[in-house]
Amino acid sequence: MHGQSKCSQEDNKVKQFMSQSLILQMRCSLRHYKTTLQKKRPKMGRLKCVMKAPEAYKL
Repeated sequence: MHGQSKCSQEDNKVKQFMSQSLILQMRCSLRHYKTTLQKKRPKMGRLKCVMKAPEAYKL
């Protein structure tokens, strides 16, 4: 049982981290929204944003 509780603790950390990175991605896409509107290429802006995102996944 002791190991199981530790496992769930790690799981909670991962869930928390995932939600944090999701918020970061949302902020990032919001930041790029205006510039992408000017370029009229939202997908390109989103791609650039996602490419920056992996930095947030590093623990």
